[in-house]
Amino acid sequence: GGDDNRFDDKLFLENIKACEENGISYGVYLYSYALDTQQAKDEASHVIRLLEGNGDNLKLGVWFDMEDADGYKARNGMPSNEELVNICQTFSEEMTNAGYENGVYANRDWLDNRLGGLDTQNIWLAQWGETSYSDSYKMWQYAGDDGNVGRVAGINSLVDLNVCYVEGE
Repeated sequence: GGDDNRFDDKLFLENIKACEENGISYGVYLYSYALDTQQAKDEASHVIRLLEGNGDNLKLGVWFDMEDADGYKARNGMPSNEELVNICQTFSEEMTNAGYENGVYANRDWLDNRLGGLDTQNIWLAQWGETSYSDSYKMWQYAGDDGNVGRVAGINSLVDLNVCYVEGE
């Protein structure tokens, strides 16, 4: 819900540097705690601050996770569906104005039932174990928290699995 150094990922710069040194395409992901559009602007400022002078090879954009996986929004006054859409659009506008491609990450339930008014073509869909979705999306997380997780060489822990659909390539 804000731009505060104490919320910085301590491995952010190290991870970006490692990706760039190894020719790995990467993007940035932010789990949102915003309860209103001002907090969404503050979260955008947080990402922009971290990317300034870094992320020269950011190819997969900036992704705004709009869910309530940890119950924070429910405990602190769940915004209306309209406000949730406004929060997403505010973050997107701030990132676009700063020159960053961006999108929204959410599970199918949130996309269908809470973010229905969202005007974006950049969706990263979390829909585990399924193979269809009626709208277009740029990325699909097909394995995750449901116990259907994967392994990747060089990573010792279980990971989510995703497919990135890139137009024209």
